[in-house]
Parts: sequence; structure tokens; C-alpha cells
Amino acid sequence: MSKAKVKRPEIIHSLDLLKALVNQSSVEWLVIHTNPKCEARARDGLMAKGLLAYLPIECIERPYGMNTRKKAGGTYTVKRPMFARYLFAGIDLSKGQSVDDVRACDGVEGVVCFRESGRPARVRKKLLCEVIDVEHGTFEDEPVPDGFIAWLAQLEGGTMLGLVKGVWSGIDFAFTGYSEAKQRVYGTHDTKIGKVLVDVPVDAVKRPDVSKMQDDSSDPSGTGESIHHTNGATEAADPAN
Repeated sequence: MSKAKVKRPEIIHSLDLLKALVNQSSVEWLVIHTNPKCEARARDGLMAKGLLAYLPIECIERPYGMNTRKKAGGTYTVKRPMFARYLFAGIDLSKGQSVDDVRACDGVEGVVCFRESGRPARVRKKLLCEVIDVEHGTFEDEPVPDGFIAWLAQLEGGTMLGLVKGVWSGIDFAFTGYSEAKQRVYGTHDTKIGKVLVDVPVDAVKRPDVSKMQDDSSDPSGTGESIHHTNGATEAADPAN
């Protein structure tokens, strides 16, 4: 059985403050598309200009390799952005801050906008708080049930599994493979913009009782408009046009 470490109190405290800020302030939140592997650089660039920035981080447990001096069966924790090349930026219009200020920041490639109107997609406070809650529970984990590893090794491709932690917690995905050496499970999840690859640790997976496909995963603003990617820029299609 594997069990994740407990989140440090100061991290929890910081996330609680951020959630209170999101709920109680008039700041508008945007989705930022960064340059490759520049999530932290873009976050720092936004903050250097006096803007708010939130880069969700997830912690993944991985087993030590065979060629290490660590005890066999031990694990270590890796921190990485939840959404590769994406983060959230908050702008306060009452202070004269604008989307142009965001675009001019170091490490920022662009702002997620709707394709037809060109309007930046605002993120609903409720959705952003849900992301914060997921990061809150990144370290909290359930033990892997006895016999689950053996069951995974015999699964056929296309078998539906559920996720119990991480960015996609609560959804089901189609199983495509399993790595015993890395203790990782692979699959795909269907969304409005196509298939999304799933790559998660074994202890994030369960056998789903009921399949619940996430219908609105591509609509962060709650407008019913879909997100699209074009030449590195992220846009959204407006079905009303």
C-alpha cells in the first residue's frame, strides 16, 4: 500500500488565503497560456508587474529507481504544474490593470480568448475555488487496495477506470496501459475538444461504480463556449455566432 505525505500547514494556510481572496475580491481571473516549460517564469513575471497569479501545483509520488541508494520500495514526491503551460492571472480593473498588462509579462505566450469575439475568457470563481480545493488535497491519499495491482496488469484496453485525486478527480477514463516499473496508469478521457491523455500514479485510480463523463471540462467561463488551440494560441468557439 502507498500513502502520500501530509501537506505542510503553511501551504494549506496560503491556499485558504487565496480562496478567500477569490471569493471576496472583485478581481477578474483569466487563463494564461505560457511559453513551453515557463509556468513559474510567467507566474513570477505577472507578480513582478503587480498582478495576481495562481499556478496550481500537484504532488506526485514516484518509486525510487533500481539504481539508487534509497531503500527498495521507497517513494519520493515530485511537484509539477497541474496544467502544463497554463496558469491563472487576476486583474483589478479598478486599479487600471488590463489584459494587455498580462500579455506583456515575461513567460506569457497569450491569454485564452473566445475565437469569434476575441474576448478573454473569464474564469468563474466557483471553478477556480474547485481547482484550489484539488490542490488542497494533493497530498491526501487512499491506500491502494490489496490485489489492485494484479488486477490492473490484466486489464484490457478500453476498460473504464475512475480517478480519486489530482486535476481530473471524479471523472472516468479509458484505460490504455500500465507501467509496473513507474507505477503509473495511462489512458484517455473524451472532452469536447478531443481526447486528453491521462498519466497518473496507481493510487489515484479506482474501479468506477458509475461512469460520469465531464461535459463542461472545456468551458472554464460557464458560457457554453468551447476552447480551441490554434498555432500555439488558445481560443474558444462561440456557438451563438
